[in-house]
Amino acid sequence: MWTGALVSKMAMSEAPGAARACARCHNVGSLAIATATLERCATCGFIQPRSGIVTTPNARYGLVSLARLAPEGLVRGKYRLIRQLGAGAHGVAYLARHVFLNHPCVVKVLTPFAPGPVGGTVDRVRAEARAGFRVQDPHVVRVLDCDASEGTWYFVMEFIDGANLATVLAERVALVWQQGLQIALDAARGLAAIHRAGLAHRDIKPGNLILGVDGRLRIADLGVAALATDQKELRGRAGSGFGTFAYAAPEFFQPGVAQGVAADLYSLGATLFHLLTGRLPHGDGQVFRRLVDMQCRTPTWPTDVATDTPVWLVDAILRLLAIEPGRRFTDATELVTTLEASTHASRRASVTGDTAIRDRLVPRGIGVLPLRNKAATDGADWIGHAVANFLGRALAEMPNVYVADPDALIAMLDRVADSGGVPTDAERLEAGRMCGARTVVNGLFEQQGDDLEIELRALRGGGLAPVMARVLGPIGTLAALERQALHELAAGLGLVLPAPGHIVPTALDAREKLAHAKRAFLLGEYAQARTLSNEALAVEPEFLEAIGFLGVCLARLGRYDEAEAQHRRQELLAQQAGDVRREIEALANLGVMYYFRGNYAAAQGYYERAAARATAHHLATELAQVSNNLGFVLFRLGRAAEAEAAFSRAIETHRAYGGLTSLVGPYNGMGNVLVAAERYAEARKYYRRALALAQEIGDRTSVGTTHMHLGRCAALEGLFDEAKVEFAMALTALEETRFWNGLTRVYEHIAEMQMQLENYEEAARCADKRIELARQHANTRLEAAAWTQKAEALRRAGRPQDAAVCLAQIESGEAAAG
Repeated sequence: MWTGALVSKMAMSEAPGAARACARCHNVGSLAIATATLERCATCGFIQPRSGIVTTPNARYGLVSLARLAPEGLVRGKYRLIRQLGAGAHGVAYLARHVFLNHPCVVKVLTPFAPGPVGGTVDRVRAEARAGFRVQDPHVVRVLDCDASEGTWYFVMEFIDGANLATVLAERVALVWQQGLQIALDAARGLAAIHRAGLAHRDIKPGNLILGVDGRLRIADLGVAALATDQKELRGRAGSGFGTFAYAAPEFFQPGVAQGVAADLYSLGATLFHLLTGRLPHGDGQVFRRLVDMQCRTPTWPTDVATDTPVWLVDAILRLLAIEPGRRFTDATELVTTLEASTHASRRASVTGDTAIRDRLVPRGIGVLPLRNKAATDGADWIGHAVANFLGRALAEMPNVYVADPDALIAMLDRVADSGGVPTDAERLEAGRMCGARTVVNGLFEQQGDDLEIELRALRGGGLAPVMARVLGPIGTLAALERQALHELAAGLGLVLPAPGHIVPTALDAREKLAHAKRAFLLGEYAQARTLSNEALAVEPEFLEAIGFLGVCLARLGRYDEAEAQHRRQELLAQQAGDVRREIEALANLGVMYYFRGNYAAAQGYYERAAARATAHHLATELAQVSNNLGFVLFRLGRAAEAEAAFSRAIETHRAYGGLTSLVGPYNGMGNVLVAAERYAEARKYYRRALALAQEIGDRTSVGTTHMHLGRCAALEGLFDEAKVEFAMALTALEETRFWNGLTRVYEHIAEMQMQLENYEEAARCADKRIELARQHANTRLEAAAWTQKAEALRRAGRPQDAAVCLAQIESGEAAAG
C-alpha cells in the first residue's frame, strides 16, 4: 500500500510500558494500541502513528538497479542507503543516512522514464523539480536534494517519523471528524505554501500525506510528481489499474488541460472524502464507470456512515469535488479561512507559517540596464555597458539618490524574464522592484561608421509615463554625448545634477577594455579580467575605475598585496580629482583587504572613514553598503552593540529605498549578532527574512548561506534534528555555486555540532572536506584552521597520536607557505 515518501522509521528502543502522551490533547497514558502501526487516544479519539514502526515494502514493485547511482550503497558520496522502505508508481524509497550529518533522510529513486529527458530538457526539469527547495512550511516535507545521475533521477527528502494516510485506510481505522478537519487544515496550509511558490503538487493522495507522531500532517513528494508528470509517464492509463488516479481531478483525463491549484484542491477533497467515509468519491466499481462518473456526476455524501460529520464540513469537501474547477475554492487559503470560520476557532492559525516572511517594500531607487545594440553586432556591445555604467555612477552621486546594484539588476532580469526574447517593460520593472528601483533606465544605441545614436527610456512604476532622451554625435565625443543624455534624463525625472568637476575624459580604447574586463569577471574569468584591466590602464594610466577594478580582480586571485597597492593608488588619485565616490570605493576595498587578512581593527578604520565620507555627501547607496561591511568587522572584534547598530543602519537605508536584494546581507549579519548574544528567537526571525528574500530573488548562494546560519542557530539551541536539516539544505544549495568559502564554513559548523554530540569521527570527516576545499583554492589559512579542528576531534575521540599528525601538517604547511 506504500506509495509516498517516507512514512516510517526504523524500530527504536523504548522502555517497556513507557507512558506516552497524546500529540493532540497531551494526556499521558491515554494512548491505546489500535493496530500494528497506529494508536488511538482514549480521551480525544485522535489516532497517531506508533513511533519507530517499519513499513513493509510493496512486493508488486521491484528494486531499481542502483549499481551506477549508488556504488557500494553510497549516493554522491553523501547518502548511505540503509534499507528499502517501500515502492510506488514513481519509484523506490530508501532509508538513508547523511554521511557528514549522521542524520536519517529518505532517498527516493525514480523509476526510469521513457523517453528520458535529453539535452537542455535535463536542466529545465531539474530547475522545476528543485523549485520545491523554496517551499519551507511546517506542513510540507522538505526537499533536501534532487539530481540525475547515469540517467536516473533521485530526490532526498526530510525524514519524518510517522505513517501516511494510506496506512490508515489500509488498516480500516475510522477517524473522528475532528481529526479529519485537522487533516484538512494542515493539508490546506501546506498546499497554500506550495501554491504561493508558484508550484502545483499534482499528486495529492493519502500516500503522500504523512501523519507524524507529533500529530502534524505533512505533504510529501513535492517535485517527484511534477517530474513524473513532466515526463508524461502516466502508467495508470496503460492498464495498470485505477490506482492513484482515484484522487485525480476530472481535468486530469482531458487532453491539453493544465493541472494546477484547482486540481490539487480536488485531490485533497477526494482524499478527505475517503478518510471520513471509508469510500472513494465515485465508488469501487469498474474503472470505466468511475471515469465517466468523474466527468459528469458530482459525488454525494453517504448517509449510512460518518453521521456526526458537521454539514459545513461535508459541504466544504463536496465543494472541493466540484466537476468544474471554477466552482471549487479559489485557493487553499480560502479553504482554510472557510473551515476556521465554520468551527468558530478561538485561535486562528497562521496560513503562511513562520517561514514565509516577506518584506513588502516600496522601491524608490533607480536602476540602469545596459543599452541594447540596435545592430546586434557583438563588437560594439561594450558601448551599451559603458554608457549604463556612466549613467549609474552619475545618478548615484546625486544626494539621497539610491541606485540599485547593476550586477544584481542584470541577474534579476535574467531570472524574471522569459528566456530567449527581449525582456518586456513589465519584466524590467519587476526586476527593478526586487532591487529597490522604482525607475529602470534602459535603451538602445546604434553605431554607423563614426556616428553614434543613443536613445534612453526611463520606465517608472505606478503607471507613470516613461521619460525619453535621445542624443546623436560622433563616437569620439562619447563622453559629451553621455553627459548630454544624462542631463535630458535627469530633467525628465526631476533630478538636479551636481557639478561635474571631477569627471575626467577617458580614451575610448580604455573604456572598451574595461567593459570587456567586467564581462569576463562576471563569467568568473578573473585572470582575463585582470589582463584587460591592465590593458585599459596602459592606455589611460589614471583611469580611476580601472585602477579600482584591477584591485578587485587581484584580490579575487588571492594577490592581496598587489590589490592593496591599487586601492591605495585609487584613493590618492580620487582625492586629487575630488571624486568622492571613487574615494569611498577605495576605502571600502581597503577594508575588505584587511578583513580577509584577519586585521579587523585596520578594516574597521577604513570602513569608518568610508562611512563618514558617504554620510557627509548624502550618498545613500554607499552608506548602506559600507555600514553592512562595518557590521561584520565590528562583530569579529566582539563589539556586538556597535555591530548591531551598523547592521540596523544598513537595514534602515535599504528598506527606506525598497532594496530587497540588498537586505539579505545585513539581515544575516544581524542574525549573527543576535546568536552571539544567545537571542536565538530574534536571530531566527532575521535569518528567515533573509532566506525568504534570497529565495524570492533566486540567489542560491545566499539561500545556502542563510540555511547554514539557521543550522548553527538551531545547533547552539540544542535543536539538533532541525540543525541537521538546515545544514543539509545549505550543502545542497552551495554545492551548485562557486562560493567554496561558504561551503567550508558549512562543514566547519557541522563539525562543531558533531563534537557537541560527541560524534568525533563525523566531525573529523567534515574537517577533511574543509581541508580538501582549502587545498583546491590554495588557501593555507583555512587549511590550517581545518587541520586544527580535525586534531581536536581526534583528540576527543581518544586518538592523540593522529591528532599530533594533524598539528604537524599545520607546521609543514606554514613552512611551505613561508
